[in-house]
Amino acid sequence: MNFNTAIRISVLLLLAAWLAPAANAQDEPRAKAFSSPDGNVILFGESRLYHPGAPVGGKGWIGFNIYRRAEGESDFRKINPTPVSRAATLADAEREHGHVLDLITLALDKKSRDEAWKMFQANSQQAIKLSIFNLELQEVLGMLYRDRDVEAGKRYEYSITFVNKAGDESRRAGPIAVAYGTPASAGLGPVNVKALEQQGKIEVTWEQNPADVGAFTYRVYRAVDSASHYAKLNHRDLLMIAPEDKPGQGAFTDTGLIDDHTYWYAVASVDFVGNESRRVIIKATPSDKVPPPTPGPIVAQPSGLGILVTWTPPVADDLASYDIYRSTNSDSLFQKINDDAVPATDTMYEDRKAMPNMQYFYRMVSIDRAGNSSEQSAHAIGYYRNFRPPLPPQYVAATGNQQGVRIEWEPNDEPDLQGYFVYRSESLNGELTQVSQLLSKDTNFYQDSDSHLSSRATYWYLVQAINYSGFVSRYSVPTAARPEIQELPLAPLTFRGWSETYGNRLFWGESNDNIANDIIIERAPAATEKWERVAVLPVETGTFTDTTAEGDVEYLYRIRALSDYGVEGMATQNISMTRYLRPLPPPGSLMATKADDGARLEWDPALDERVSGYVIYRKTGKEKAERISETALPAGIRTFNDQTIERGKIYFYSVAAIDRNGRESLDRAELMYELP
Repeated sequence: MNFNTAIRISVLLLLAAWLAPAANAQDEPRAKAFSSPDGNVILFGESRLYHPGAPVGGKGWIGFNIYRRAEGESDFRKINPTPVSRAATLADAEREHGHVLDLITLALDKKSRDEAWKMFQANSQQAIKLSIFNLELQEVLGMLYRDRDVEAGKRYEYSITFVNKAGDESRRAGPIAVAYGTPASAGLGPVNVKALEQQGKIEVTWEQNPADVGAFTYRVYRAVDSASHYAKLNHRDLLMIAPEDKPGQGAFTDTGLIDDHTYWYAVASVDFVGNESRRVIIKATPSDKVPPPTPGPIVAQPSGLGILVTWTPPVADDLASYDIYRSTNSDSLFQKINDDAVPATDTMYEDRKAMPNMQYFYRMVSIDRAGNSSEQSAHAIGYYRNFRPPLPPQYVAATGNQQGVRIEWEPNDEPDLQGYFVYRSESLNGELTQVSQLLSKDTNFYQDSDSHLSSRATYWYLVQAINYSGFVSRYSVPTAARPEIQELPLAPLTFRGWSETYGNRLFWGESNDNIANDIIIERAPAATEKWERVAVLPVETGTFTDTTAEGDVEYLYRIRALSDYGVEGMATQNISMTRYLRPLPPPGSLMATKADDGARLEWDPALDERVSGYVIYRKTGKEKAERISETALPAGIRTFNDQTIERGKIYFYSVAAIDRNGRESLDRAELMYELP
């Protein structure tokens, strides 16, 4: 429900004028009396709330006493058993009027009843003003007294006094007179009352009557017909506040109604003590123009007598029935096939007019109680049951590719064929797994791109055909293929090696990866770690000797697998090896003889194929021998003339063999010589 609120400022000013306290408020209270539907109401025109625990003024007033004289009586008599004042505690107020305190707490924008109650304890004018149109709250706060012991049409006079704790009273105010059953102002009711008819609801709107000076709130009633009882719809009266120069506009929405049923509504204005004006009556009929939801999804399946159409009912409160349409064309020429409306409670319909071995397309519409029809559903395909299973697919072949495996077959041309299913196994007689959804009968291939496929495995495939009756063929002849997915091959589990004088030997274990085809051998000097490929061997070889490794040079080796698709795998760990070379032998039989210009040295060759030449050393004492041949002598020359010697000195000569890398023999051929 929703509503707009409004009331004219002129009425508020009228109330404020008689509620404002007089100058002698400490000596004589002010009050007014009104007739209400629940007795006479006496309103106290005081600016503060009186309370037994907080006396006011020099005489300590704590509340009011009410005296009444009915028509035909000569004396006034007190009618209140205890002084009229604010409830002593919040708990006292909550016992009978807790819901009212919740409303005022919300209006004052407070978090709890206790916070709102503290404002009343402090005589907050904001809180007092908010209670002016709530008689229950005013009664809790001691702002009014309700005299229910009255008779209709009878005139009563009231006199009011202040009272203190001792029971002493002020001078009586009044008398004020009121006739029970005669409101202070006759309510005229709202104007321009209208009804906006919608699906399942009615919105009632109205305007405030400018002449209705006593109208403060409004009530909306409804009856199911013109002669029935009118039930009040708004739990609390609708308060309206608007500028004085502009009539207030109100609205109330009544929901949950039955479409196409006529309802009667009455709107009345209510004054500030609950007196109701005449009721303005209108009638309205909610109407349903909205089509119901489409049924579905729908399914058409063969049955014993034809084709059984089933569906999921749409969610709609006013659903009445269904109509079912059929065609042999998927897009057009649909004709209604149900002679009578299919009840909304049904979820199936058997088409017994379907011809055997015919494919049909079905659509449905929903119809609500107002006669609105939904859009046609998506079509369902039905085929009259064929008890003969189709032939299995022929010439099935599987081919591996980089996406997985592609399976192809010869299309089945049977007229009632629905499609195909493809199955996969990891061995010839292994457990089958369906890998495809239902493939169209016009399809003759399937690409298996499952992320779990591996080029390390061989997979077996079979294909089945299925017709529109749900019968499947036997499996096709199995076919196998291995994917060509570019996977990294795994390196052998073991890799080791050691050095020999003839080269560095490497060994690796068998590979457990069936895509590993070759082994790549890589080498790098430890000093530079500049890698180079030195050999590619079949994975089953298991060994390699690097005879090109330099002697006494540290090398790092690693290997990696190469797949049969040319993909290189990750490398193994590095292993370090240094090739050992045996020392060169020195030359033999070193001799020295006198020459014309000095000494002539001769020696026998060093017996090693690695020798590429010789170098000559000389010393005269204990000092270190110095090399006297500027360059190595070729291996074919085994003589050397020393022309720098002097007579009378003893010289020590030595000759070392040298290889092509400049490595010398550890030993030398030595002799002592003195030029004669």
